[in-house]
Amino acid sequence: GRLLRLLQTLASLDWPAPPRLVVLTSAGQRDGRASLPPPVGGALWGLGRCAANEAVYRTTLVELPLPLSGDTAAHLMTALLDPHSPDQLSVDAQGCWSPALAVVPDDGDAAAFHARKDRSYLVTGGFGFLGRAVADWLVERGARHLILVGRNGPDEAAEAQLERWRRHGVAVECARVDVADVDALSAAADRWRDALPPLAGVVHCAGALADAPLADTTEEHLARTFAGKVTGAWHLHRLTEGTPLDLFVLFSSFAGVVGSPGQSAYAAANTALDALASYRRARGEPAVSIAWGTWAG
Repeated sequence: GRLLRLLQTLASLDWPAPPRLVVLTSAGQRDGRASLPPPVGGALWGLGRCAANEAVYRTTLVELPLPLSGDTAAHLMTALLDPHSPDQLSVDAQGCWSPALAVVPDDGDAAAFHARKDRSYLVTGGFGFLGRAVADWLVERGARHLILVGRNGPDEAAEAQLERWRRHGVAVECARVDVADVDALSAAADRWRDALPPLAGVVHCAGALADAPLADTTEEHLARTFAGKVTGAWHLHRLTEGTPLDLFVLFSSFAGVVGSPGQSAYAAANTALDALASYRRARGEPAVSIAWGTWAG
């Protein structure tokens, strides 16, 4: 919220020449070490990327390791004093790196995935289009125990799909729970532990949009997009700590990667998920954050 207000204040002032804003974070962009919970620093990158596309001033994002060494500080100052340096950097004692998109060959892992029939798989946003598509994918790959979670109960289309799965021998547990509500989620998890096979995977599809130009974005926009998507992801992370999961999948968005204009709150929420995935992987826990493009249907 403080960064949002700063971005808006800078944009509202009459500058003789556009200034340069440098945002320094240390929250798991690269190596998982963090001074704040990892989603916080990741969210700043999403906001900063949107500012770079919407604002007149130059925005530079820098991820740093802590504690800050003299060599790291020297590389940082060299980069900031160079007018041609990239505006997205990771800096440490060895030097500076900037992110780049690259084509990664398909190793066939997704096609080879087989769900475990004696384990449970949790899908948030489970009654919506994305959640049902993911659950269907799991069932096709052998899952026989599903836990579908959503703020709203299943509608007619979801009920029909639930019935089809059940006719094919799939046990489906439905829970009307807001994953941003840690007490409600914890209570539901206690019931699942007692009644269902152990958890093997989590797919977090829940989320909401709150689009607005950066100048009109409010903390309420941030709160609305962060509640289910980021707070919910953090609760799922804490809830499953120590559980030997096969997969922990977060549904992020390309909006955060490119800083889509008009989607600063949404971009911030999704880069927070990306940072959480990096944080988990640095701790040896499974995680992947998928930056989806546009969905149809």
